[in-house]
Amino acid sequence: MPRILICDDHPIFRKALREIILDNIERVEVDEEESGEEVLRKTQLSNYDLILLDNALPGKNVLEILKGLKIYNKTRPVLMLSMNYEKEYGVRALRTGADGYITARAKLGEFIKAINVLLTDEEYIDAKLKKEILEELRNDSRINPREVLSKKEYQVMCLLVSGKTVKEIADTLSRNVKTIFTHRYRILKKMQMKNDVELARFIIENKYVDL
Repeated sequence: MPRILICDDHPIFRKALREIILDNIERVEVDEEESGEEVLRKTQLSNYDLILLDNALPGKNVLEILKGLKIYNKTRPVLMLSMNYEKEYGVRALRTGADGYITARAKLGEFIKAINVLLTDEEYIDAKLKKEILEELRNDSRINPREVLSKKEYQVMCLLVSGKTVKEIADTLSRNVKTIFTHRYRILKKMQMKNDVELARFIIENKYVDL
């Protein structure tokens, strides 16, 4: 049973999110916390499959909270919640390690979709922000794959540049070949590379992967 932890300092909003999740996702357990410090403490004691983190908590900087969560468990997905349209903050959150970013003004269906996507180990970015955020991340003179790729895409990329075929990667990750081809397409697009050879050369030359 998936376990989700909501962190927001507004009790009414927190309770509303909890009810929405319980009403729309089957067999899920939802916990609540009101402060980032408590989330850090709680996640060291319990395992969660997804953390919903408000981007405007009082006290300690939320991005520092996010860094702490990623230090304790790099594979635990974190969905950042923002009240407003904030491209710059979205970019910073994704750079810091957030796996998803969505505004509180998103439609109910999009919010539920974001949770389901993150529970299946993919990334999710608010539809309105996605194009702008990805463009911002790609505008660096040297693209960092850790910043533009999801965890699963980064894993597939590492296997690609190590010389494994798409079928071998599918077998290794227990995924079907079509899914790996989709990941490969997204990796090349995000990294602005034409083919696997160009990608491998870039990754190895810049020491993003130790082979």
